[in-house]
Amino acid sequence: MFSTLAEVYKNSVEKYADRVCNAMFEREEITFRQFDERVRELQGLLLEAGLNPGDKVALLSSSMPNWPVCYFAVVEMGLVVAIPLRASKTAARGREPARGKSGHRRAG
Repeated sequence: MFSTLAEVYKNSVEKYADRVCNAMFEREEITFRQFDERVRELQGLLLEAGLNPGDKVALLSSSMPNWPVCYFAVVEMGLVVAIPLRASKTAARGREPARGKSGHRRAG
């Protein structure tokens, strides 16, 4: 039995590496191995931006196939997804995510 989503993810990559994991843009199917490569690439960028395990992040995105890559990148590296936001709703209300006052850092 797994106790975290990160453990489920790691097991799935190991067990089903060559099976289709997700359909990306224009119906591009990628395997668990390819999905994990994208996750690792994003994790490298997050580390370069200065994010460390335990840091809180907000995911701001419209509904798109790359969203799971972003989510698993932050969860698997130990970041805390504090606020998953939908970009279209935030933009439609004319609001921007809060920055700076609570000590949060903005990557990128």
